[in-house]
Amino acid sequence: MKQWSKFFQNEEFLEKTRMFILNEDMRDYVIDKNGLKPGLKVLDVGCGSGEYTWYLMKGTHDVDFTGLDYDEDFVKAAQARIPEEKNGCSFRFVQGDAKAMPFPDESFDIVVSHTFFNSMPAYKEAMKEMIRVCKTGGMVSSISSTDLQTLPHFTGLYPQDADYWKKPYDELLNKVYKMYETVAPFADYVQGIPTDLIPAFFARNHLAEVSAYPIGCFFSLSNHAFPKEKKKRYIELDYIAEKKRLTCVYEQEEAKACMTEEEVAQFLDVLEQRRDYLLANIDENRIWEWQSGTSLLVTGRKQSENDLLLNGLFAFLNGR
Repeated sequence: MKQWSKFFQNEEFLEKTRMFILNEDMRDYVIDKNGLKPGLKVLDVGCGSGEYTWYLMKGTHDVDFTGLDYDEDFVKAAQARIPEEKNGCSFRFVQGDAKAMPFPDESFDIVVSHTFFNSMPAYKEAMKEMIRVCKTGGMVSSISSTDLQTLPHFTGLYPQDADYWKKPYDELLNKVYKMYETVAPFADYVQGIPTDLIPAFFARNHLAEVSAYPIGCFFSLSNHAFPKEKKKRYIELDYIAEKKRLTCVYEQEEAKACMTEEEVAQFLDVLEQRRDYLLANIDENRIWEWQSGTSLLVTGRKQSENDLLLNGLFAFLNGR
């Protein structure tokens, strides 16, 4: 598998998508279900560029956050984006393997993850490590997507004045994504456990009080409820993320059989035209290209050794 942050989801892509996947209206709800409180130590496993950490930080204060990711470029990106306004929180980001975390036993009050278990092939080993570094009585949690689709569900009703970029964009987009699939197949990056199995997976790892909570998201640039400054940021990130990924992928020899240099250059031009059009029409309220999704927040509490022994004895006596 090629480097995640270059070939699959770069830091701009993560920031862009988390702008709506991590629903701000549900932040207090997510924080409450995770049990976040001032004074606690929190580990974000598979933290990427830190988006989930920042999301949680904005709704709490005086929390000690640590992020862990295998991809060194993500760790550098997260470290570089530590905000000036920290709400009294502290941060560190560590490059490391989730199967062998560089932390002592019972180091954290809460161990969280976002879209980690869907993409981690060695999810059983990772879960053992998450439980190991969590304090007894502490919370282990995961947010996982029920739909890993990143393309729009509805491509919008664009007026004719958008045809100069929309038609070539639609024609070339299929070629671009076929090229991505050839060079860095989607399946290589989502070899973890399906979301529908995660609640049972938590329970079978002897976590107590396993609970599941639905989290929904919806996004459209036409949506008046989405602030203009965030729309602008989204459009810029969308452009940068696609340009960076396309440029990186096309450097691979196998990509040359999928698209010509002229087609790649044309698509880059179209991407810029699309960005400029969307920025010029930032206040439009009638196109409604949109996407949505549902995630599942699953939580479980780490049991003590005595509790595990008693539960095992109880199960044995009841013939289970």
